[in-house]
Amino acid sequence: MLSISSDEFAADADRFVDDLNQGVPIAVALEAANDVNHHPAVVECGTRMLRETGSVDMKQLAQDAGLSRASLYRYYPDKSKVEAEVARIGIEGMMAASRHARGVADKFRCSARYLVANPGEAAAIFPFAAMVSVSVLGAVVETITGDETCSPLIVGIAAMAATPGRLDGDEAVLLRYIDECADTLR
Repeated sequence: MLSISSDEFAADADRFVDDLNQGVPIAVALEAANDVNHHPAVVECGTRMLRETGSVDMKQLAQDAGLSRASLYRYYPDKSKVEAEVARIGIEGMMAASRHARGVADKFRCSARYLVANPGEAAAIFPFAAMVSVSVLGAVVETITGDETCSPLIVGIAAMAATPGRLDGDEAVLLRYIDECADTLR
């Protein structure tokens, strides 16, 4: 389980919710809530760490990304910023995956399958929803699918996809579950 508990991360989530409530588009709100300088190697390595272990170790992350620790902290002041960046990318991926889908069931299916295919991003999204604010993910999922009832399903799927070793290569079971859930949304 990730340790997303910093006040700074919670403030980012609060800013995101406030922006959504004021009608700011999701992509713009996500970018504003995660206002750090982006470093692709850090994001890639952070995503891999989240997928493999469920957490980010800043010392190891700096080494894997080929940066000094001082450079890493210049881009990302703490690990919650790395986790928030990976979560933002995951939410944007869910949005992109469902962009051309029609109807609630197909949008849900596309979003959920994206999480299964990208467990590192799911590992960042799940605790974002569970520990910081389910309403944040709920607002995103409702915007993507057009149905608020999809949020708890997405949170559950993100949790299953995010748990290292949980699927053990048997993603087909989760994909069948996604299809069964989607069928109930028609």
